[in-house]
Amino acid sequence: MADIPLTQEQRDALHARGLNDEAISFLKSAEEADQIIRNVTPERAQEIFRKAALELSSQVPPPERDNKVIHLAERAQEVLEITELEPASPKFFAGKYINPDGTMTAYKISDGDRDQHIKHWWQRVVRVPATIPHLFAYTRAAQKRNVCLIRGTPVNPDKQPTRRLKARSEQDDEGFYDAPSLLVPFDGDGIKIPWLADPKNAVRSVVAMMGEPWASTSFVWFFTSKHGLEFDANKRWTGRIVDGEMYVRLLFIGARPLYEDEVRALTTIAQVGVSELDPRIYLTVQENYIRRPHWVRYPNLDPLGDIPTIGLVRGACERLSIPEHLAHTARWAKAQGNGANIAEHPNAEAAVRAIGSDNDVRPHVQAAVIHLLIANPIPDVTSFHDHSINIIAKLRHMIAQHRKEISNNLVRNGRSTQVVDELLQHTKTSWPLWCLHHPKILRAKTIKLVKEERAKVDDQTTREASFDRVERIIRAFCAEASASQIFREQPLVRLLVAPVGSGKSTRVRAEAVRFVIEHPGKSAVILTPRHKLNVEQLDRLREEHPGHNYIPAIWRGRYADNPNNPDPEHPGKFLPMCIRSEEAQAVEKVALDVERTLCKRGRGDQTIKCPFLTLARSSSKNWSKQTSGSPRTNAPCTKCRRCSAMSAG
Repeated sequence: MADIPLTQEQRDALHARGLNDEAISFLKSAEEADQIIRNVTPERAQEIFRKAALELSSQVPPPERDNKVIHLAERAQEVLEITELEPASPKFFAGKYINPDGTMTAYKISDGDRDQHIKHWWQRVVRVPATIPHLFAYTRAAQKRNVCLIRGTPVNPDKQPTRRLKARSEQDDEGFYDAPSLLVPFDGDGIKIPWLADPKNAVRSVVAMMGEPWASTSFVWFFTSKHGLEFDANKRWTGRIVDGEMYVRLLFIGARPLYEDEVRALTTIAQVGVSELDPRIYLTVQENYIRRPHWVRYPNLDPLGDIPTIGLVRGACERLSIPEHLAHTARWAKAQGNGANIAEHPNAEAAVRAIGSDNDVRPHVQAAVIHLLIANPIPDVTSFHDHSINIIAKLRHMIAQHRKEISNNLVRNGRSTQVVDELLQHTKTSWPLWCLHHPKILRAKTIKLVKEERAKVDDQTTREASFDRVERIIRAFCAEASASQIFREQPLVRLLVAPVGSGKSTRVRAEAVRFVIEHPGKSAVILTPRHKLNVEQLDRLREEHPGHNYIPAIWRGRYADNPNNPDPEHPGKFLPMCIRSEEAQAVEKVALDVERTLCKRGRGDQTIKCPFLTLARSSSKNWSKQTSGSPRTNAPCTKCRRCSAMSAG
């Protein structure tokens, strides 16, 4: 025990947590006392020091002092290990500067005619109890210190100072390696949403857009340096605060520790709902600024003034649940486009009537808003905000019309009918406003995952049974697509999962041939990832369907190899499909249309054509005179649109 110097305020705060002078004597430093005051509840503080007294009475030697680790949380059951970096030179600031000319720079200072960057850092591992209140208390306190955070774990904590680099292995002398962490950060850059009137509610709305499990989980948020600042065309701060864009950092605590690639997959899933999430936040040595910007002209002032810049949001869950097959879920979330949070309905009325039918409310409301936005395009003279108000008014009117049906859905699933009143009174414009700023969500193509109900079979399923299943599914899909094609805004998509060698490609080729024979004026398209597979498809078509009235062809891009035009200077290689490929690339670099610029421009007597265009078209006419079923080859020149696509049909 040691008598460390403490202020009277520190002693009063420790006494308020139920610690007497004898318990306070167990402290090793004034810094540890500050950590207890900020991060430890009174009950937990007494428990910690009771254990310490028992250890001392049993003459167990205390743990060896390590000035790189805050020892307060070493005795906690589960902690967050957070790596802090502090500039080795006190003249640097671990954040972003707002220079006198309005420009914003990151942790660098000007020294004469050159800029100096931070190369060396003091490193420290901070251990915080793994709860949202403790994480909030730590973040708020750390914002007052000259530090930034990284997710990496130091390979050599004794290396002081060190450089911010990724270690090749855990045996390196310095650097940081990827270790699983409970802390799961997300970084939103430029999210289109009004925030100035109610910053906390705006952050809550952004997390709601991310969907589950984020929407129901507690988290810590704080605005980053660029948030709220208006910049001109030269990227200089104008001195004004603007509304409509949010730059925010979100901190969650995961249900289990995650590696770097797992955080990346989780970010991919969240990006489906909020595309402005920066994917770099998960990198091992990516700096995570927590300081407010340093305003060089007014060092003691915050550019946002009295606007709240940090907060805590409590949800139904303390920990962020992690999908069991995280990488697989991330791939499908990206393919689905809308994300699994938005329900699928044919129209707005069906979405409203389905509220509460599956014990969910938000997905159906979001789907109804999307349908209303599609059915009610925004007028030219109406602002996004006013149009969002009109959409919400229409939504509330529809909810009131179907109030009884929605209430029955809620009661049937054990929920309160007060949800309807909340929807009628508190439904806000944040979601339609976000959709208007992200119009792609209104026309996004999605993949609907449908699980086919199948009877259980033993492991001795025959090869013929697999063939029959594939044939049945493809035939049923083709019939469904033909029957409903004219009533659909987007083509029907179906995912068929079957083992290798079950006849998927064979049946698809057969249906493609049947389609073009029954519809002479149309083409069937088979897409493959490589041209080599295209050649294989043509060979199989000739073998399986000889003598039919169809012409198969491979369409290659402008810059793909032309198998009929070998490169005379490089044996074994081929020239590109477009003879004027270098000119085409130059045209693309200046964002011009290649076909209209090089292939054909103008009309009538003023038409200017590529010298190879006539040759390509005459070759395409000769192709139609070939015998049925013979393969179509590529034209000598591909400067027409006919040869700049990828298809087979």
